[in-house]
Amino acid sequence: MGAVIESAVNWAVSIANDNSHGYDQNSRWGVDYDCSSLVISAFEQAGVKVKTGGATYTGNMKSVFLKYGFSDVTGQINLSSGGGLKRGDVLLNTTHHTALVVTDGGGTIVNASINENGKTTGGKKGDQTGKEIYTRGYYNYPWNCVLRYTGDDSVAPASSSSSGSTTEKEHTLSDKFGTGGNTVRADFSLSRDEKYKLLADGVDISSYVGGLSWQNTIDELATKMNFEVAKSATKYVNTYTPQVGSIINLFTNGEIFRGIVIAVDDADEAKNKYTIMDFGWYLNKSKETYQFNNMTAHKAISKVCADFNIPIDTIPELNTEIKQIYVDKTVSDIISNILELCGGGYNFDVTPQGLRIYKYGAYYAYPEFRITPNTPLIYSPSLRGGVSHSVSIEDMKNSVKVITDADSVYTVQTVLKDTDSIYKFGVLQEVVKIDPEKENANTVAQSKLAELNKQSESFSFEMIEAVDSYTRAGMAIDIDEVRYLIEGTSHSIKDGIHHVKVDLRRWS
Repeated sequence: MGAVIESAVNWAVSIANDNSHGYDQNSRWGVDYDCSSLVISAFEQAGVKVKTGGATYTGNMKSVFLKYGFSDVTGQINLSSGGGLKRGDVLLNTTHHTALVVTDGGGTIVNASINENGKTTGGKKGDQTGKEIYTRGYYNYPWNCVLRYTGDDSVAPASSSSSGSTTEKEHTLSDKFGTGGNTVRADFSLSRDEKYKLLADGVDISSYVGGLSWQNTIDELATKMNFEVAKSATKYVNTYTPQVGSIINLFTNGEIFRGIVIAVDDADEAKNKYTIMDFGWYLNKSKETYQFNNMTAHKAISKVCADFNIPIDTIPELNTEIKQIYVDKTVSDIISNILELCGGGYNFDVTPQGLRIYKYGAYYAYPEFRITPNTPLIYSPSLRGGVSHSVSIEDMKNSVKVITDADSVYTVQTVLKDTDSIYKFGVLQEVVKIDPEKENANTVAQSKLAELNKQSESFSFEMIEAVDSYTRAGMAIDIDEVRYLIEGTSHSIKDGIHHVKVDLRRWS
């Protein structure tokens, strides 16, 4: 058996056998995993750079794996029984699931399944049931593809057959985003009694930091963090003082924030005040010029990321052809426009693993907390406070008129109305001008009316969630059997308690 396959399988099995690793899509590239990140990471650490090459979820694994030494052997396999399978084969349902074959003939497989609550996010860190990530007998999910590594067997690293621990890799800030390769100690870990750690340039500053808070919204790419550090009154007190450019890491059930100090307010005699931005800040600041000539959106975004040394956490297979010129535009504006050309509905942000692109609502928030260590978990929104809620028709439109402009002559192409809404609220009309050679008037009218013909709803509240839980803008959340999209969050940790304010809009 080849070194690559042995390394990949042994690593995945060791993760399954180590209950410090569980299932969670919010921390899917280390400490916890989901089905695709487990399989992708197994081969990535074995030296087959499928994650680096763009494999991020079940929907794009096949296309990327085939470029990195894998062959499609589906036709050689009896999917019902597992006959013909070999150790190291990748079982794939390109829509829903993936697993890795451990023994020939489909005897056993290893896969990341689900968390202890039967959900994809929101559970405790680690494996609470023994079956969040585990080896099991073969079954037909059903699979629609089987991939086998037939590439260069010399790419496996010499140490790849060692322990499945990912500590050093997970807690190293590699030289990306232009940060110079600052690192966190390889022996970093949380003790049993620690809820979180805040590090500055690899130094633990948690014990003397105050006012720790961070915020993010779907309108701003970067997450902003603030905290204060007391100034030492004596030269004999040895505390580390972050500076502009210091790298800040926040760890709970994994690394949930990585950023850079962009400002220090040192006017106060007693303390320094710090402003930190995650690396999405660079994408809002850096400008470039691009011309794409019928390049797929996926490749266009990947090229921009490669040019700016931006690692990719998650990016879907976006096959829309991009024919666009961007002159002196920020990287975030370029990516945003490309996603709009793909039909919209996408959010993108930055995690410690890199750029993450996903459909709004694709990630689900399920915040919980315990009042005391020996009491059951409580769904955080059920005890919400500071509630603000309002409904308005101020921005609603129930009639859309589509026009064209040729030689300063305006022509009405179509008018689409919601008569029931007009009867109730009166006419609220939007006028849209199109290029008839590029856009269909009826399609534009239908899309615009669907977008605008609704009452706006403002809903926010405050809650407490576990320190190792992270509700983030862009996620979906259920409140009283209604699904909402989280537009913004404000987090703070005070006396070890994680306070969160969420801003929501109704989501269907």
